[in-house]
Amino acid sequence: MSANWHEEAELELIKAREALKAGFKGRSRVSARRAAGLAVREYYRHQSAEVPPENLYKILLRFSEHPALPNNIRLVSKHLCQRVDQSYSLPDNVDLVTDAEQLIQYLAEQLD
Repeated sequence: MSANWHEEAELELIKAREALKAGFKGRSRVSARRAAGLAVREYYRHQSAEVPPENLYKILLRFSEHPALPNNIRLVSKHLCQRVDQSYSLPDNVDLVTDAEQLIQYLAEQLD
């Protein structure tokens, strides 16, 4: 496993937390999704020689539909792909930063 992806993901999580504190929910969502996407891309890279040529969001979306995922990981993956409503909000019970952290931890364990 390349440590570089993990450092990049951690930097994105820091950006996500800082944006959330500053009231920039959209930026926070983007950074959380980017962090999770980096982890998923590394997972795919580890699983095969080919990495899907899609952007990180599409890779994350593809991953969220994987039938062999544990239920809790599938749920957080789907949260990370969920679109905002007309007021640019997600349901109150969805915390993308926490979801990204859980997904990253799960994938890091799978890659070790």
